[in-house]
Amino acid sequence: MRLMDNRGYAYFAGFHGIPNFWCWHGPQAKDGWPGVRLFLPWHRAYLYRFEKALQDLEPGVVLPWWDWRSANSEQNKIPNAFSETDVDGEPNSLYNYHMRFPEHNIDRETRRFPGKSLRSSDSLPHPDDIEEILDIPDNHFDEFSDSLEDIHGFIHVWTGGQTRQEGKIVSGDMSDIATAAFDPIFWSHHCMIDRLWWEWQKKNGIDEIPDHYREMSLEPFGMTVDETLDIFNLGYDYAGTETTVNGNWSRESNG
Repeated sequence: MRLMDNRGYAYFAGFHGIPNFWCWHGPQAKDGWPGVRLFLPWHRAYLYRFEKALQDLEPGVVLPWWDWRSANSEQNKIPNAFSETDVDGEPNSLYNYHMRFPEHNIDRETRRFPGKSLRSSDSLPHPDDIEEILDIPDNHFDEFSDSLEDIHGFIHVWTGGQTRQEGKIVSGDMSDIATAAFDPIFWSHHCMIDRLWWEWQKKNGIDEIPDHYREMSLEPFGMTVDETLDIFNLGYDYAGTETTVNGNWSRESNG
């Protein structure tokens, strides 16, 4: 599909970083809402719109979630679905994506150096770290959101990684807000973050969020925070930990 085709991959990946920078981490969003934590609802709306676009092309398809806290991930790092270059003799489209942005001097395949960051730990978060976040009590949404966003950022840097090439430090795409969503594993990482928020919601209440957040608009998705709170109303749920497919995990459509 053409770069700016509103069904195309680059169109949706571009909401996060290059060329549009709508991402909640960025100054365009945060400068407009100082002190407000919309990281979780913004990305839930993002996943929802992207999954709906996929389903327009392939009915029934759902986004997989990557459980990076699992023993399988600790041992194998990136799931096979994203690390194998070929599938049944054909190039694996989840392995990489070719970005072309001449105005940013980008014309290359995905960069990914998992666990090779030169500035941070080469280990994934321990499950106890996640449980500690999930134990944050109700009426503390902002604390929960900030804590989960911190872990999320670590996974971005760990997945993108860094290496040295010709004497220069080169970072993987997941390490950079501008290019993160162009790495296909981005979506599975954020499904995991969304799933952890859902776990916290089930424990503390679906509506556990500051009241003044609820009617805030999540641009450019045409949704409010309130519309993202109950994933059943969005038509999906998360499979339990007993449901695995080749060491990977998936969302379930209720539609």
